[in-house]
Amino acid sequence: MQPYRLVYFSATSTEIPILSQAVIRYREGGGHLEISARTRSQLFDESRQNAFVKEALAADLIIVTLHGGEASCPAFDRLVAGLKERRASGEKAPHFHVQPVGGDEEAVFAAQNYADGFDTGIWDTLNRYFTYGGPQNFFQMLIYINNFLFEEAEVRVEPQPVLQEGIYHPDYPTVPDLDSYLAEKLDSQKPTVGLWFYQNYWLNHNLEFIDAIIRAIENQGGNVIPVFHVRYPDKVLGNRGADFVVDRFFLDQGRPRIDVLVNPLMFSLTLVMEEYKKLLPKLNVPCIQAMTSYSSYQQWKESWQGMSTMEVSFCAAQPEFDGALINVPVATREEAHHDPITGALIARLMPIPDRVERMVSLSLNWAKLRRKPNAEKRIAIIYHHYPPRNDRIGCAAGLDSFASVKLLLERMAERGYQVERFYDSGDAMAEEVLEKMTYDRRWLTPEKMADRALAKAGPDDYLPWQAALPEATRNKMTEDWGQPPGDLFVHHGELNFAGFTNGNVFITMQPPRGYLENADAIIHDMYLSPPHHYLMKYRWLKDVFKADAVIHVGKHGSLEWLPGKALGLSEECYPDLAIMDLPNIYPYIINDPSEGTQAKRRSYCCIIDHLTPAFTNADLYEDMAKVENHLRDYQDAKREDPGKLSLIRPMIWEAVAQADLDKDLEILEVEAMQDFEGFLQKLHAYLEDVSDTMITDGLHTLGTYPEGQRLEEFVVQLTRLANGNVPSLRESIVAAMGYDYNELVENKGKTLPGFQGQTGGQLIRQAHEQALQLVHQLAENDYQGNHQEIITSVLGQPHPNVAAVLDYISQRLVPNIRRATEEIDAALNALEGGFVEPGPSGAPSRGQADILPTGRNFYSVD
Repeated sequence: MQPYRLVYFSATSTEIPILSQAVIRYREGGGHLEISARTRSQLFDESRQNAFVKEALAADLIIVTLHGGEASCPAFDRLVAGLKERRASGEKAPHFHVQPVGGDEEAVFAAQNYADGFDTGIWDTLNRYFTYGGPQNFFQMLIYINNFLFEEAEVRVEPQPVLQEGIYHPDYPTVPDLDSYLAEKLDSQKPTVGLWFYQNYWLNHNLEFIDAIIRAIENQGGNVIPVFHVRYPDKVLGNRGADFVVDRFFLDQGRPRIDVLVNPLMFSLTLVMEEYKKLLPKLNVPCIQAMTSYSSYQQWKESWQGMSTMEVSFCAAQPEFDGALINVPVATREEAHHDPITGALIARLMPIPDRVERMVSLSLNWAKLRRKPNAEKRIAIIYHHYPPRNDRIGCAAGLDSFASVKLLLERMAERGYQVERFYDSGDAMAEEVLEKMTYDRRWLTPEKMADRALAKAGPDDYLPWQAALPEATRNKMTEDWGQPPGDLFVHHGELNFAGFTNGNVFITMQPPRGYLENADAIIHDMYLSPPHHYLMKYRWLKDVFKADAVIHVGKHGSLEWLPGKALGLSEECYPDLAIMDLPNIYPYIINDPSEGTQAKRRSYCCIIDHLTPAFTNADLYEDMAKVENHLRDYQDAKREDPGKLSLIRPMIWEAVAQADLDKDLEILEVEAMQDFEGFLQKLHAYLEDVSDTMITDGLHTLGTYPEGQRLEEFVVQLTRLANGNVPSLRESIVAAMGYDYNELVENKGKTLPGFQGQTGGQLIRQAHEQALQLVHQLAENDYQGNHQEIITSVLGQPHPNVAAVLDYISQRLVPNIRRATEEIDAALNALEGGFVEPGPSGAPSRGQADILPTGRNFYSVD
């Protein structure tokens, strides 16, 4: 074999160790190869890029791997320019191979444009050696390079597929077969964790953090089935995809073999393959997202953001589309040393030990929910309570918290949970809450509060809890709140906590955040720590009450807003210190994805999204209705008896002033009388805007849906705007009436020719009334029946767009609203260690009714 020189660039550096192994083997077999390899981080300035290009142009072969297009190689443009210059001058130029990595389309285009031999078998053969990967293929590739460079025929093996999926465990020198592994490693008395990870981690021996996860699971008393795989089927690779892995390794005759799935994979499984949307629901176990950061440990540790912008997308936002529960980062990318053979800086994913332990303990706690009988489970139900006044207990946005928990307790009892008392109404439950200690300190002395407190923690409890906190946290809390336990809800050295037990359920409220109690600190410290009492309350729930899971009731509490990283929390971040490893189930209104996403990612919760309250039109209150009546009299007089107009004008102004509308309209009486017709136009438009404003009609109760007239009004409001391809019902009716909707909106207070003596606002109101009539007739047949007959009876003639909306209401909208019953089903499934399906989030009333049904672990587009 002839000696040759190879210059190599790696965009990811993960394959450098196996390239190094291949070079050693090639040399041991008699090959003479000089190699120089560099990675992206090594070419961080112009001088290093120029040196790399100079070295590359003097080689026999250049291989550049790209992951992220040409930009992933900092020296790419210089290298291409140097090659062109050499060829133009007639100098010998090295063979140039561009290798796309990970299906990178931009890299494929770069290969097409710049790689030598792209349209010959050379590029294809090199590509297959790379695609299959592994030390054996890289070794054979080096022989192949010798052969085509020097037209030799050294014996080599064609690119060979490698194992694409299988079990990896550090205790086994090779890949064990499934049956042997299960017999040797699984104890039926222990919870079992499924762990799937990228095949290239196994192929490139990038397994330190995988080993750490495996060891942590076993050390904490769990079984683990660790499987490497390529998640999407690929004909070239010959792999069988994620569905095969689930069926083969994680299911046993259609039933889950595992109790929880740990997922360190990035991106979304289901966004790429629609058919995979049923995969995790079929498995029906919680899926815990174990994030990996491509920053170094030091960068992650010092960052307030935690995860980079790109990592937010790859590691959190996209996995949420699959229904993954976001957790902590378990590994960072470390470039610790240079490979002695190639000179490349080796990058490895290295475990963050305490974060691995946290992720594993949380995963095992979710797994235990599948195995523990419901009768033995202890559940904490936590109402929000801000500000800490009795009238603000359970103040969730759009949710009747007490009525919701009443129904939830009844359903829990049906499923075997120990619930001793039931309530005639939500109000009855609220009365019991108020009989016990609350966090409203305005009316009771500390002695009286202590008398009412049923949950307490003395020094033997809270001092060890405090000692276990990170040193920086202890110091900050002492600085903000004094020595533990502080002075909030402390009596005779004991911490007092609100709440009471009902069977195995502890009904309580979130402790105060501390802003009101330490108001002066807010001015000077945007990172005010929570009081000692706050963190100790959650430790009491975990260690004394021994909660198996917690339920935070409705949007939103303070837990997810405590100081710390935005995503990828450390052991010093207060949300992590509070929730610890408690499974957290969080019923949350569907129309606030931004704050709900914060909750998902910073409190590690499983969102159960719930329906908004029903909507209706605001209409006019008494004083405004009086103004409207005078306006109607004015229009009648203008048409039939103009002599009365001078009498009605001051009556209108008097009613306007009595209703304070002159202030809203910012107009004085003298100005109004100078141009009374112009004033009336503004007044008409204002009244129509107010009366047509969409408002909530009461509160939503978890697991229920509006019925009767409330459902009819709700449906009309949800179809005011177009929903995707489904037109607006209101605008369709206006078109059927022969008007242009935009013209009516622009002239709400005006009567134009063709408006038949009515203002644009009055015509819009007429369309709204007809929408209510249409939906009412639809409801009389339980949203079925002949839509054309209904349309003709109300509008006098058929109309295709109106028919399309009624079809949508009957076939999709009302059935999806009625599926709000699945909200409690989903909460109970989560409490039993099941999978809560993902779903979109947003405002159903803003043209997004297709996000229904509720009862989903919602995601958002970040």
